[in-house]
Amino acid sequence: MDEDGVSIIIAAMIKRLEDNPDLPDLRKNLIVALTNIAELPDGFQTITWQLVTKIDILDEVFGPSAVKPLHNFLPKLSELEEDEQLLQVDSTEAAESCQVI
Repeated sequence: MDEDGVSIIIAAMIKRLEDNPDLPDLRKNLIVALTNIAELPDGFQTITWQLVTKIDILDEVFGPSAVKPLHNFLPKLSELEEDEQLLQVDSTEAAESCQVI
């Protein structure tokens, strides 16, 4: 781990996926390795946090099977403080909005 708590090995694997789109055998091996790591405790979370801005690679590695586990990273509305509620609309915003069926 580096000083920011990022796994150096996983970061290197992801970097290789970014830098080598024309090496299918290397990509396949890296994807297999990452999916194996994802089965370890904290493996999926560690990998997905590093791929949060690299959606194409996230999709290539995990595909549709990542959707359900990824929703666990979203905050639950019931856990938010009242001032953090995502659904609060102030009067100015309400006046500027348009009604949808």
